Amino acid sequence: TQPSWLTAHSTNFDNDPVKRGKWIYEHLLGGIIPDVPITVDATVPEDHDKSLRKRFEKTRDDYCMKCHGKMNPLGMAFEMFDDVGRFREKELLRDNKTLVAVNSTGGISESGVPGLDGMVDNALDLVHKLANSPRVRQVFVRHAFRYWMGRNETLQDSPTLMAADKAYADNGGSMKALVASLLSSDSFLYRKDFK
Repeated sequence: TQPSWLTAHSTNFDNDPVKRGKWIYEHLLGGIIPDVPITVDATVPEDHDKSLRKRFEKTRDDYCMKCHGKMNPLGMAFEMFDDVGRFREKELLRDNKTLVAVNSTGGISESGVPGLDGMVDNALDLVHKLANSPRVRQVFVRHAFRYWMGRNETLQDSPTLMAADKAYADNGGSMKALVASLLSSDSFLYRKDFK
């Protein structure tokens, strides 16, 4: 719900549930969303009398839902904030006259984690659900590994990742404990040049 993140994942005039949802799916849930096929017109219709959620109904086709079914519910939960991150309860339509109530319901789908998928009331509900997920914590540890090691993990790095995850969880989410675990691991101390 950080305004700079919300702004960075918006268009010039509207929210962008796809961009927000894709970021969450890839960076927090560790999933992969393929690029848009070149045969697809990925523009949102410019209906001045419809809310953004209504205009996004275009993505409900079976062909589109393969990817949008994972992204849209995550991004739609952030509709309670406008394109620059301000809280709102009503959305001003493109006609600049009509206000409609904002629908911030969303959800998590196809995460691959039992018990994590399901509906959420809004972005705050989504954030709490993600924050309590061991999967999200493990994806965060994986990103920290990649940053501090300067490379992607291999199968031989699994003991390092498990130890780092344990250190992070056992110390109440301490970044210091996570970094200390990574920098004292065999993966860091006995680095090899991969050619």
